Amino acid sequence: MTSNVPAEPRPPSLRHPPDSLRPSLNRSMSNVLSPIDRKPPPLQTHVGESGEDRPAKRRKVEGDTSANQASGSNTGPRTSTTPNAPQVNKTPHLRLVKPSALFRRLPKPPDKNEEGKWSQDEAPDLPARPWRLLQHSKSTDDSKPTHRSRVNLPVPNTPDSLEVPTSAPQFVSKKPAGFFPWTGKHPEDILSDINVKQGYFDKPPNPTEKELNTARVPLYNALKHKSGVDNLSILFSLVLDQKNRHGLISSVSTFKPPPRVTLTEAKRKSWISDLANADVPLRRLSRTIPQGIRGQILLDQCLQSSVPLSRAIWFAKCVCANEIRTLKRKGTTPAVAVGTESKWLREWTDNVEQFVETYLGQSNNPEWRSNIQYALRLTTRLYLENLLDRDHYLDWIVRSLTSADPDQTPFWLMVIHIYKQDLSHYRRRGRKLAEALIGKYQLLAKSTDQMMAPLRLRLHQAIRSLLLYRPVTFLMPDRWPDIVPVVQSCLDTSSPQEHQILDRLNHINGRTMGFNKQEFSAKRAPDQAIVDILDAARVPFNLEVLTDSLASAYPDIPRLIFSCLEWACTRFRQSRTRIYLFTRLIKRWQRYGHDVDTVILNYLSACREKRTTVDIDCLKHLAAHLSRSNCFPLSKYLQWLMVRGLPKRGSVGIDLDSLTGTGRVNQHQGNSDPSQLLLDLSLQNVEDHVLNLRNSLLRRSGLDPQVEESLFRRCVQYLEEKLAKSRSSSRSQEQTSPEPHFVSLPWTVRSKISMWLRSRVAEAAALSMSGTLTTPAPLGSNLFSVEQFSFIRHILECLEDEAVLADVVGILCGAQDDDLAAALVSTIHFHADTFSAMGALDVLQKRVCQTYLSWRSTKPTMPLLTTTLLDLCTSFPVKAPTIKLLQQDLVRGDRGRAVAACSPYSDGIAESLQQAGATFVEDFEAILQSEPNMNEQTMNGLFTVLAERIEKQQHFGDDSQTILSFCQLLSRLRLCRKTQADLLIQQWVSRLSPFLDGDFGASLFQALIGTGCMTCAGLFEAVRTSKSGLRQCKAITSMLRHILALDRESKTDPVLYQVRTKWLEHSRREPRIALEVLCEAGLATQLEPFGRRLLSFLVNDSTLSSSSMSDRAEEWSMKALDRLLHCEGGIRGDNLRPLLGSINIFSHRYVQLRFWLASRLGVEKASAEDQDQLVEVLGETLEQMIHETGRGHRGDGRFSQLLQAVGYEVANRLRHKVENEFLEALPKFPPSKVTSPLTAVFPSDVHQLSSIVERAFWVCSSSTTPLPGLLSHLIDKLSQHVKSLGNPPPAATSTPTCTAIPGLSTPATNMFPAQMMSVTSSPIVNTSENVSGPFHGVMLDYLQYMLQMVCLQRPGLISVGGDGPSLKKVQSEQVQLLVRLAMIATHPAIASASNSSTSKEEQQKAKRAIDFTLDVIATIVDEVSEEVRMMSAKMLKDKMQDVRLKYLFGSVNMMGSVQVHDMGEGLQMVKEGKGVVGDWKPRVWEVLDNGSGKENETSLGLGLFGARRG
Repeated sequence: MTSNVPAEPRPPSLRHPPDSLRPSLNRSMSNVLSPIDRKPPPLQTHVGESGEDRPAKRRKVEGDTSANQASGSNTGPRTSTTPNAPQVNKTPHLRLVKPSALFRRLPKPPDKNEEGKWSQDEAPDLPARPWRLLQHSKSTDDSKPTHRSRVNLPVPNTPDSLEVPTSAPQFVSKKPAGFFPWTGKHPEDILSDINVKQGYFDKPPNPTEKELNTARVPLYNALKHKSGVDNLSILFSLVLDQKNRHGLISSVSTFKPPPRVTLTEAKRKSWISDLANADVPLRRLSRTIPQGIRGQILLDQCLQSSVPLSRAIWFAKCVCANEIRTLKRKGTTPAVAVGTESKWLREWTDNVEQFVETYLGQSNNPEWRSNIQYALRLTTRLYLENLLDRDHYLDWIVRSLTSADPDQTPFWLMVIHIYKQDLSHYRRRGRKLAEALIGKYQLLAKSTDQMMAPLRLRLHQAIRSLLLYRPVTFLMPDRWPDIVPVVQSCLDTSSPQEHQILDRLNHINGRTMGFNKQEFSAKRAPDQAIVDILDAARVPFNLEVLTDSLASAYPDIPRLIFSCLEWACTRFRQSRTRIYLFTRLIKRWQRYGHDVDTVILNYLSACREKRTTVDIDCLKHLAAHLSRSNCFPLSKYLQWLMVRGLPKRGSVGIDLDSLTGTGRVNQHQGNSDPSQLLLDLSLQNVEDHVLNLRNSLLRRSGLDPQVEESLFRRCVQYLEEKLAKSRSSSRSQEQTSPEPHFVSLPWTVRSKISMWLRSRVAEAAALSMSGTLTTPAPLGSNLFSVEQFSFIRHILECLEDEAVLADVVGILCGAQDDDLAAALVSTIHFHADTFSAMGALDVLQKRVCQTYLSWRSTKPTMPLLTTTLLDLCTSFPVKAPTIKLLQQDLVRGDRGRAVAACSPYSDGIAESLQQAGATFVEDFEAILQSEPNMNEQTMNGLFTVLAERIEKQQHFGDDSQTILSFCQLLSRLRLCRKTQADLLIQQWVSRLSPFLDGDFGASLFQALIGTGCMTCAGLFEAVRTSKSGLRQCKAITSMLRHILALDRESKTDPVLYQVRTKWLEHSRREPRIALEVLCEAGLATQLEPFGRRLLSFLVNDSTLSSSSMSDRAEEWSMKALDRLLHCEGGIRGDNLRPLLGSINIFSHRYVQLRFWLASRLGVEKASAEDQDQLVEVLGETLEQMIHETGRGHRGDGRFSQLLQAVGYEVANRLRHKVENEFLEALPKFPPSKVTSPLTAVFPSDVHQLSSIVERAFWVCSSSTTPLPGLLSHLIDKLSQHVKSLGNPPPAATSTPTCTAIPGLSTPATNMFPAQMMSVTSSPIVNTSENVSGPFHGVMLDYLQYMLQMVCLQRPGLISVGGDGPSLKKVQSEQVQLLVRLAMIATHPAIASASNSSTSKEEQQKAKRAIDFTLDVIATIVDEVSEEVRMMSAKMLKDKMQDVRLKYLFGSVNMMGSVQVHDMGEGLQMVKEGKGVVGDWKPRVWEVLDNGSGKENETSLGLGLFGARRG
């Protein structure tokens, strides 16, 4: 035996704690060792004499001479230091100890039971087991705080403590799996021989030996012989057989929903509360459910009680399953039962939708957010579990977004984001969603509210995400021109992928367009773009912007200048503004270094060759203005004239004796040559040698240049006489010389006269302003008067020289006479467009405004100047003075009379005003100043007094000044209360107009319009509503005659001049009404020269085609158009071709107006022969236009506008003619039954068909109707086209994508009603030829043209008129068309050609044909009814597995949701002897959970166990 090692000496005795005070090892029963509950004792150290009591920041330390408390226990008392311990150092010595040593030093509190048994020298007993004395374990109280506060910090667990692993799996009872704390009694702790040799098993294997080794050896031995493979196959067969047996449902469902019982209100609430309590098992609730809770009430109860979603779905299934069972118990047939269930499901979906709408509208409720979240989550669960009519629900979402206001739009955007995949997966709803989003974005884009910016951003992001996820939903050809800017703004075109998306959308939308294809794809010709830009320019003209726009429209500057020159001189434009505007443009181009001279000479050559629509008078005016501006190449022109041919001798002459009459230049034989401008050039800055050359050319033509000088002297003599007598008080003196006809003078003389007048005005203005009168004034007076200016203005207007008139106005802006200033303002207003074109409007307006602002503080009143300046600033606003300031000044009047202002208005004041004599104006003005805030009663009283005074004035004669002063008072009174005053004036004029004579009435109406009391439109409307009417009102006729007169007296009257300005503005705004007024007044024959300007206003009136005109107005318009178009004999017979041939960029509007008037006037008079001739000429014109413009440009839309003008009958006949030609050009099958080769049926020349389709897009419009039976013929041709493709191969006929069209090969008795129109007796084409050869490409060409014609006829196809047989017929044609197009798109012949053709070109052509066909189907499916779509899908059910057709005809109800896998997806019904008969769909309402605890309410997926579907 070996001797034992002697034991170590026993350590000194310590007092050990009893076993009851030891920490327990059972973590589940005690929290003594919990790191949260345990508080570490404070660290004890021995402090030396220094008195430092700072604790050492070390863990688990003990002093050299002191006993420390263990850190792992918090139950023992605090240990004090030994009193007799020697102190070696003043500072403590600390050292680290092991954790086990701490337990040996723990003091043991005395035990009451064994206190007398122990002695200090005895060894301590072993510690007691923790499981025995666990119940006596108590924690001691915390130590009392010392003089210094200490923070108890948790100490980490010691290595000896036991912790439950955080990653260990746990059972339901929250116990860790496989974790057993040591107790000494666990089987694993028993050291038996089996455990030592084999290890411990919870459940030993039975038999044990089979789990000890791998199964590879026995399996190999069993299968290595010859019959092993057979045995293995038998084994797998048995497994598959058992799987099939267990996978079949052979028994009838025995499901019974929970019964419904009528409960009291208290019990019902208790049941609902139990349903909301997750601790109550559903098994107990499923015994009975309350009766009467259904529909929206059910959902409301769930929301108000906060029922968990899964339990709310369970309750809804129980209730709805009972209702469905009730519907099926009524003894109906299965078909009727299915329809009844569908109807019930839709009603249930309506209740769900109303449930969401109800809580959505309660946005003021404090709990709105939580309520709408619950409602949205509940409805989403119902949708995902297929407990709704999904199609109806999604349609409701799209409709709600479309009709939502901006406040609710964010909510619907969130809902759309939830169902985005299902909404955009099928065509039926994806296009509506895209259209709704774009409509909302366009609506909010017009809003200027900054609060809408986040919503616009959300919509922008929604459109962008839909574009990137499903761009095909934006196939909207009818709306694409309107939405393409939005789509472009939502895409980043710098990204290649997004740029490709935009290009693709442009391509597919462009090729599927119908009527709007020409408008969208037409490219404006550069010259047309230039003319449109120039016509669209408005006052005030911005020359820099205009120049940039013209340069961007046509970068070729010479051609640009030539087009602008044509626009400035054409006879189809009437404003003289274009002359001054073109002069400024050509100055700018000349300054940039462009060759302007050559362009001008080229244009003169074109005029000589009669290749332009030049107006000779306008060309002469332009030449004079260009030469005055040094922009006309005079020397080059003279050289050009000598090369091209001088005027013949005697062809140019001036008759001096006719100056008092016509005074026209005699150009006998050269009158028609617009290039002879020798007499119309300004010679102010011409060099002597050029002037001599010009004079010599005139002499060769038979005209002495001295005649011009003599004519100029005679005109100057007349002007000097008139200016000298302009301030004479006696106006009855006879004229010494007649007034020359200034408008007929040559421009050379006109320019000299204008410059002479300008120089005289400048001299007179300088003398009058300087105050030096040492010499008499050249104009006959020392002051420049209003009469003199009015006369000079009249002469310059007769000379048509607005440029010099602008200089005269600018010179006289410094005058100190307010009446002269008012005349200047009226002149600026009348010539505002020409002054703006020459760049003088802003300068002159600022000058007169500054003059007014400087005078308003010094002069008491300026009524005429204030009125005219108010009109000017209203038309052309400026910063100062503002319109409000001018109105206040006009109402306030003479500020010097403010002291004499009387008390507020009363009845006594009204009587005093009625009795007032010469002081009436002063008294009335004083009352106006005393009434700052006028009420309705005061307005009525003052207006009555003033109206009576004006009416009395008729008996005292025609005193225009008195009438003007009264109307000025009325204008000031009107500004106090505009609305009431306008109504009073309207009623007063309507009552007074029948009793007015021509003189007084004309003066009164002129004063009312001139002072701003009434507008021209208001005056005409008031007179029209009077008893006499507009035709019998002499005052209106007299006033209009004065306005249209061009004599000097009418132009020198300041009020009439202002009225003429407003009449011109009224005619520009309302040309049709102005013409009607003139015709009713009997002045239609006195409109020249105003008639040409009025005609131009009529042509540019966009509302003319939608309004009616009187017979007189239409007759005058046609005569004026015939004179302008040189079509005196009307538009019949031989005039048609020249008239249509004269259409160009300038005349097309006039020709359209002429045809429109003819169609309105001669609808009943036109004969069939005339219409046939017109249709023929229009067809020839269209062919010529297509041939000239080429297919790349597609014209500029003028022909389409012309078709709208010629009338419905002519346009319809032309359309029918083109459609007949198209049907005749399509391939024809021989009538016999013999097969025909492709070469005989499909000719290789398709150029004729291409031209016909091109013309069809021009003549087909929304206002015309298609050829009767055209769609039926197209369907027939498509059917024959399918047959020509050949039957699918036998191997492919079994596939669902290669079946033939139903009805083409079946008897007529089995045909669907929509197939009755198919031609089943058509011959079959011999397809033995190579299908992928060149003839196949020709077939695709024909298919493409037929598809284009289908796109063109799409609006007529979609529009369903009436009901009954017509409705069924239209739906039948729609179904036929959709089915045949779908069969062509999925035909194997075309599919094989797109993949295996001999050339890439053929492959691309086949792919384009397939894509084009599918796009055409999509555009038709968008607009047809749901019934037509379902019928088409039913007929194509064998092909619905094709993803493309599934997208076009499918729906969520039919094909299932793509956001979730529905229950039973992929299961099929099998019938013995027939195989698969259809898909098996479970009854989702009967799939109920009736578990008895929480653990049964959570489904467990087999995917957790690695299971897979067999």
